[in-house]
Order: sequence, then structure tokens, then C-alpha cells
Amino acid sequence: MERKITKIIQLDYDNTVTLTNIGLELQRRFAIDSAWFEQLRGWFELGKMSGVDVVRKGWANVKPDIKGLLRATDEITTLRRGFWSFCQRCRDKGYSPIIVSGGMSFYIERWIRDIPIIAGKLVILDGRTIGIMLCNLKLEVAKMLRPAIYIGDGQTDIEPAHYAEKVYGVRGGKLANVEGVIPFSSFAEIDLT
Repeated sequence: MERKITKIIQLDYDNTVTLTNIGLELQRRFAIDSAWFEQLRGWFELGKMSGVDVVRKGWANVKPDIKGLLRATDEITTLRRGFWSFCQRCRDKGYSPIIVSGGMSFYIERWIRDIPIIAGKLVILDGRTIGIMLCNLKLEVAKMLRPAIYIGDGQTDIEPAHYAEKVYGVRGGKLANVEGVIPFSSFAEIDLT
């Protein structure tokens, strides 16, 4: 029996599928200590803290208010132009898109239902918020799947993008500045040939 090989497209979510970094905005809006939030972001930008560590510590600083977080998610989420027609083009051309995010699944699953999602889990336990992120998911999945196409925007997308055949980076993002990366603004610009 002949096995059909599926071409994988690995997509980042925050600021790639969406126009905003939803996780970052939720952490900012619901921070218990705003100064601590800003300090964590600064350490990450300077390379003094890994993406996984800043996710864990950032979500630990979030008020345990799931209803409020979900309401805010609905207010701030806008999908990038052409995303749903891109997903249809993927299916038509034999590609399988998968969202792999350093964000939390609860706000991604609120908007995306028919594409596999690998992301962190948010847990409210004993009156506190815990963001569970065991590893750099984007990197580990890219190493395992070796996607035909990688689509992302930021610093945490640079290393996993090395495992893809073709890479698209959101125009103006850090990934788009890497040599060989094709910048895009709309999913209509992504070539599936």
C-alpha cells in the first residue's frame, strides 16, 4: 500500500495568524504586578530569559479570571487577512497546516477549531494562574515534523524556521529580517507551490 506524504505547514499564532500578540496583551491587561510584567518583557527582549521561562512567569503574574480573559480575547483578536482562504488553499493543494504556539491554547481554541493546535495550557489552581509550557514547542515540533513551510513573526520563530524548506515572516517582524525569509502581510501572499 502506497503511503501519501503530507506536506506540513507550521504556523505561529500570536501576531502571525492574528494581528496582535494576544497572549502578551492578556498578560499586560490582567497583570497583578505591571512593573514585574514589564521587567519580564525587558529580560526577554535582551535575551536574558528564554521564551518558555517568560511565558511561565508572565502567566503566573496574571489574575485568575478565566471569564475576563475570554471576554478580552474576543475584544482583541483579529485574524490576519486571507487566513481562512489560505487554509482552504492548503487543503486543496495537499498541505496540512498546524498551529504551534508559545501562547496558551485557551485563547487560540476560542478562534480556531478545524486546525490542529499545539500550545501551552492555562490552569487556575488554588486561586492562582499557572501557564504550563514544558519546552520550546515551536522548536521541538519543527525538528520533528520538518515542515515544508514555516510561517511566523518573531524572535521565537527564528530557530524553528531553520527546519523548514521555505519560510515566511510577517513584514516588520524579527523573522522577516532573517536572510532567505519571504516577508508577507496577508495570507494571500503565501505561495503553496
